[in-house]
Amino acid sequence: MRSKRARFFALLTSVVAVGALATPATAQTPRTYEVLTGAPVPGTEAFDFHMFPSELTAHPGDTLHFDWGSVALLPTGQTEVPFGGFFAADPDDDGFKVDGALFFPTEAGTDCGLRANDPCIYDGHQLLYPGDQNFRNGFFVKIADTLDDAEFVVSNLFHTLTVTVDSGAPQSPVEDPNLESHLAASAQEAEELLEMLNDVQYETTPEGKRVYTAYMGYDTDHISFFEAFPQDLRIRKGDAIQWNFAQNVVEPHTASTPPKKAKKWADAAFQSAPVCDPDGDEGPGPDQPADFENPMLCEDPSMAELDLPNKFAKEQGDDKVPTGGDREADYDTSGLRGGPEGIPDDPYALKFVRKSRDVPFTVMCSIHWNMKTKVTVR
Repeated sequence: MRSKRARFFALLTSVVAVGALATPATAQTPRTYEVLTGAPVPGTEAFDFHMFPSELTAHPGDTLHFDWGSVALLPTGQTEVPFGGFFAADPDDDGFKVDGALFFPTEAGTDCGLRANDPCIYDGHQLLYPGDQNFRNGFFVKIADTLDDAEFVVSNLFHTLTVTVDSGAPQSPVEDPNLESHLAASAQEAEELLEMLNDVQYETTPEGKRVYTAYMGYDTDHISFFEAFPQDLRIRKGDAIQWNFAQNVVEPHTASTPPKKAKKWADAAFQSAPVCDPDGDEGPGPDQPADFENPMLCEDPSMAELDLPNKFAKEQGDDKVPTGGDREADYDTSGLRGGPEGIPDDPYALKFVRKSRDVPFTVMCSIHWNMKTKVTVR
């Protein structure tokens, strides 16, 4: 299953530059700034979630062209995004949910921004967010002609771009001049991390069994790996593997096995019907059915959520692989771990009690199916 976060990997390959001084006596032509909401780290499978650039100076009437639309332009004076990640804790149901607030546009981000000739207009007074759309051509936002001598923040939910609007100041370049050097430094950092993550490490118990260290995903403050580490392990019967999640800040992951069962419960989770939560997470509930004749599903789009079943989102099984003779009949999962506040991030261990024989066991992330650890048990 592809994560919603996969949308960040669609990057522009061309830059449109407009704007030059016609004569010293005339005003500068409005510019279009090319803004990346993140970028792949060269030579690795990692992704850098910085925004490029992280700051720029623009004039009233200039346009911001984002490579993808998952950005929130905050009102002037505000720095905190009013919603979190794709997954969230759901305190009133003692479970977890997909946050519907990410899918629907705010009033300022509705029916605009998908084409260069029809940008959304940012005036600094309200949150501008486009929701989840097909951003094939990126997302265009024009700074209102009336906005001047102001500063505002654009967030991709993980990092920010600070825009200073000042008609009397020189405009920034249309693309980030530091992008190449920044990504080169990120590539060096990623290579060093990969060496550490792929190194087979373990501790030995008093009984002489080994507990191997593993990771489902790994994030720094700006680099994210959507991979399992190590991807292949050879262990002995009775040994255990402990997956770590505390380092994940971008998204939660799971450690689940066998893959057939993990995919089954993931499919079931995302095919369930959305609901409306009128009183929010702090209220006692209950949730109400969504109104499918309403494009926003609920009276207020922020009420929309998808409640995730425990078989997918919470720890299941007896932490032994496999429990019985039929490995496909077994099911163990850590449930969601790591990522947004409110989701547990403690380690999860599986003990392998039978030999794998000709086919290794596979432990995977139920959300990102490419993340797998193959375990050969001798």
